[in-house]
Amino acid sequence: MSKLKEIIAAKIGSNGPINIAEFMGDALGYPELGYYHTRDPFGSGGDFITAPEISQMFGEMIAIFIVDAWDKIGKPEEFALIEMGPGRGTLMFDVMRILSSVPDIKGRAKIHLIETSPILRKSQKVTLDGHDIIWHNDFENLPEIPSIFIGNEFFDALPIQQFRKIQDKWQELGVKYNRFEEKFEFTLLPTTLPKSSKLLDEAEDLSVFAISPISIDIMQKIAKHIALNKGVCLVIDYGHVKTDIGDTLQAVKDHKYVPVLNDVGEVDITAHVDFEALQKSAKIVDGISASVTVNQAEFLQKLGIVYRANDLSKDPDNYATIHSQLKRLLDEGEMGKLFKVMAIYNDDIESLVGF
Repeated sequence: MSKLKEIIAAKIGSNGPINIAEFMGDALGYPELGYYHTRDPFGSGGDFITAPEISQMFGEMIAIFIVDAWDKIGKPEEFALIEMGPGRGTLMFDVMRILSSVPDIKGRAKIHLIETSPILRKSQKVTLDGHDIIWHNDFENLPEIPSIFIGNEFFDALPIQQFRKIQDKWQELGVKYNRFEEKFEFTLLPTTLPKSSKLLDEAEDLSVFAISPISIDIMQKIAKHIALNKGVCLVIDYGHVKTDIGDTLQAVKDHKYVPVLNDVGEVDITAHVDFEALQKSAKIVDGISASVTVNQAEFLQKLGIVYRANDLSKDPDNYATIHSQLKRLLDEGEMGKLFKVMAIYNDDIESLVGF
């Protein structure tokens, strides 16, 4: 039995079953033992691959968005460029490569990375060698200056709570430990979902519904920061435009789906992002507006990724590679439709490029 499995099993043995949010939090983020604290999970040699690792074009398009956002917030002399969950630093590397070539904005971005993994911080330091970086463990003590937040595949890894409809009650799902078979299993907890809606009332029996209180809390912290200091937050992730019923909790290992409760600490556990919930939570804050939510394909095409691909593939040796990358980013069967994009910003901004 792994040390992390032993710790979680002992907690359950002492206090009873835990909810899914607590299980996810421990499995992914337990100090020194959680999934993100023990490995670099990215790339072909890891468990999954993200858009910045697929192609430099993704980061280049995000850089175009940042330049537009910087312009829309008044071209501040200095601004914080804050990436949430920056992986290896690949996205920030490509963004800064472009920003350093644009005279008006060059040298104005101050890099802040929100990252709890010591292993990934080391990778980011190597990737971004030559740049001044300030790391943060959380959203406290961010600089009180105009800020542009970027979150690519950040919210999907935040813990969720799940509820199952049992005879008109939404009862919370949790995790127990079967000590005879030495494995974690799903169970029902006594807690119920306190609020209702037409969506929940009309759902069929045994339906599953998820909420992510930590995601809502983080989005409101970002919105308050932007309201006070001016700024923009761009969110790119897989999920659904409207709040909906369904079980999207999943685990991945070696680029394959695996059981969520097996191999705790060894698999990446995520859930689809509820973009409508994020938008609503941001707009509660006075002075904040939210964009419509669009597909990744639509967003990247409006930023000019097809033109960039055609330019990069003028060399016949690059053509197949570049267009294969473009297909992964844009095609409906790849990332193009599943991944969504939204932004929040000060309500005196009329529009942002890409939307």
